[in-house]
Amino acid sequence: MIKRMIIMLLLMGGVFGGIFAFQIYKSSQTEMFMKKNAEKIITVSAEEVRFESWQPKIKTTGTLLAVNGIDIVPEVAGVIEKIYFNSGDQVKEGAPLLDLNAEVEKAQLESLKAQVEIAKITYKRDQEQLKVQALSQAKVDEDFYDLKDKEAQKKALETLIEKKHIKAPLKGRLGICGLIPGNYLNIGDEIVTLQDTTALLMDFSLPQQMISVVKVGKEIQMRFDGYPGEVFSGKVTSINPVVDVDTRSFLIEASVENPKGELLPGLFGTIDLYTSAPQKFLTLPQAALTFNPYGTFVFVIEKEGKDEKGNPRQIAVQRFVTTGDKRGDQVAILKGLKVGEKIVTGGQMKLKNKMPVEIDNSVVPSRDPMVHIEDK
Repeated sequence: MIKRMIIMLLLMGGVFGGIFAFQIYKSSQTEMFMKKNAEKIITVSAEEVRFESWQPKIKTTGTLLAVNGIDIVPEVAGVIEKIYFNSGDQVKEGAPLLDLNAEVEKAQLESLKAQVEIAKITYKRDQEQLKVQALSQAKVDEDFYDLKDKEAQKKALETLIEKKHIKAPLKGRLGICGLIPGNYLNIGDEIVTLQDTTALLMDFSLPQQMISVVKVGKEIQMRFDGYPGEVFSGKVTSINPVVDVDTRSFLIEASVENPKGELLPGLFGTIDLYTSAPQKFLTLPQAALTFNPYGTFVFVIEKEGKDEKGNPRQIAVQRFVTTGDKRGDQVAILKGLKVGEKIVTGGQMKLKNKMPVEIDNSVVPSRDPMVHIEDK
């Protein structure tokens, strides 16, 4: 009985001893693994924070309008007799565009001309008879006003005929016209659009909070999808003195020179409105920024002691920053960094605070301040 108890105790001691030894072994292996990984050096790219000269601007969108542009419409109804232009023609002010049939009006005008001549002769005869008192003053007055009435009717008919001869009210380029002789036009029917594209206006709106920084004469730069890579310039010429009560925004007009006629009214584009003189900002590539629920941070490379070879040991220290405006691949840093500090720009996804790093700048992110649109 005693022998059995001794054997059982020995077995239990062996089991517990084995468990204890395994726990010690696992703890030592875990400690070695953590130590090995803690000393693992992460390869990153890095660059120094530096000043860049940026001009403060407001980004928005707008639509081009012609300074002089109109849809040609008839003031009187009629049948088209003749068309003098082709779609897309450049025309001068006063150039004939279209004639409406005016045969009836011309015939009526000839009749009125004859009536006016008769009325003139009658009035002249009345004046001669009045001198010898062969006619009353009342009759002379009646014939005088009859002459004036017929002259007014003649003038009205000449104006009507003139309105049927439609001319270009300004110089410019004509649009597409689908009319042919014989078509009937009502008053207000569109004949063709006429736009002077040499001088345009860019219309855009801004929220009321920006009304203090927008002034007449400020420069703008515009970009359009139809002209990738090209930048067009203009200047603010007018600011609407009323803020829209529904949108709480105000309307702005800027003049745009278009001597080559590349831009067309109705084009939608993006606008950079420059509000003040260039200013210096600390800048970084946007790729250097990392985000978490607590804010935006970067990894600053600092020196801490020496490595096994006696060289300065570099570590990546997490630091929160306040960012400002963005320009292309760059972002302005308003708070949190100093000029000359070295910042991790690539490889930060593998980093934790105060991990050792080595720098390899064979591949670095772009610092181009311009946005490039690739035309595919």
